[in-house]
Amino acid sequence: MAAEYELLGVKSGCTKVELTAAYRRKVSQWHPDYLERMAPELRQFATEQLARINAAYEKLTRMISGDHLSGRGDELIDLAESNLFR
Repeated sequence: MAAEYELLGVKSGCTKVELTAAYRRKVSQWHPDYLERMAPELRQFATEQLARINAAYEKLTRMISGDHLSGRGDELIDLAESNLFR
């Protein structure tokens, strides 16, 4: 988890606003369209770096917003709560 924070340049416990601002800075820094004049191998590295940045942002955004609990787990909790009070 620390790798995602480090990649985006934010501290653990940052707000969603801080995370989004850091994400946008990193995207503008590594986006291949902004680096058109780079050698092809460097553009490939930038593309890979951008993929890592996007994955880190998505993961941390889900954590901050609490969506990491969504999916099957929430359905089971809802089912347990509905059966608990019958």
